[in-house]
Amino acid sequence: QKSSPGRPPMTAAHLRKHSVSSGIVKSKPRKSLPEIQIDSDDDRETAKRKKNTAAARKSRLRKQEIVESQATEIDRLRSLVLALGGN
Repeated sequence: QKSSPGRPPMTAAHLRKHSVSSGIVKSKPRKSLPEIQIDSDDDRETAKRKKNTAAARKSRLRKQEIVESQATEIDRLRSLVLALGGN
C-alpha cells in the first residue's frame, strides 16, 4: 500500500489487529469528587458549564455501572458454559 509523501511506511505493528479489550484497564477506584454547586451569583456561562460537568459525571457513572453489570453477566454465563461441558 502506498503512503502519503513524507509519511513513514506502514510496519507490521501498524497492521496488527487490536484485541477486544484493548485500552480497557481496571484501575483503582478514584476518590469521589465534590458535588457541583450552582450558585445564584454564577453567570450564565459558568452555570451552564457546571450543569454540563454534573451531567457528564452522571453519564460516566451510569456507563461504569452498566459495564460492571455486563462483566458480571459474562462471568456468570462463562461459568454456566463450563458447567455444561463447554470450553
